[in-house]
Amino acid sequence: MLDGTSDSIRLSFPATPDFARIGRVGIAGLALRLGVDVQRVEHLRLAVDLCVQLLEGEGQISIEARWDPGHLEIELTRPGFRLDDLAFAACSNQLADLVDEVSARPEGITFTLSSAPPRDKVPESA
Repeated sequence: MLDGTSDSIRLSFPATPDFARIGRVGIAGLALRLGVDVQRVEHLRLAVDLCVQLLEGEGQISIEARWDPGHLEIELTRPGFRLDDLAFAACSNQLADLVDEVSARPEGITFTLSSAPPRDKVPESA
């Protein structure tokens, strides 16, 4: 995964369901460009969708993607938004099945995808 470079992009869009697709498509396109395999791209797309749904409301959602060799970190925020612990816990449980690491701040969620699945997500061989 990834081409040996480190960089970042930022994408902002209205925090309404009508614009949620922009976040999904943007991150999926970036991940494909960086060489992430198709199954993990689908996991990223689903993770972005969950986070966008949680952040919907008034204002803008910003997505910042940062990458370096072996890692892709996605941060979704909505200025002025306050993420409550219960909502984050529910979302975090779903995200744990899709990405490698999940963390939260009051105004948003960050998750990371590594180049290899973590040991607890690698299927056992027969």
